[in-house]
Amino acid sequence: MDINATLFGQFIALSAPFFGLMCYWIVKGKVKKPLKYGVIGGVLWLMPLLGLIYLMVIVFKSPEEDANESLQSQ
Repeated sequence: MDINATLFGQFIALSAPFFGLMCYWIVKGKVKKPLKYGVIGGVLWLMPLLGLIYLMVIVFKSPEEDANESLQSQ
């Protein structure tokens, strides 16, 4: 069975923004600058193994103290 590399590449490229939004949503309450984490997640999804490792790291990341205070003051 042949795997079409073009189709696989298009899937990865089109799913990268979704993955970036998912990373943003996960770290939104944990860090001061969640957009940066979302962009990094979207870029790393271009290499899916690195993207999945990055996702596991941010899921288990503990919240920063300053991020919690800024969310509570809003």
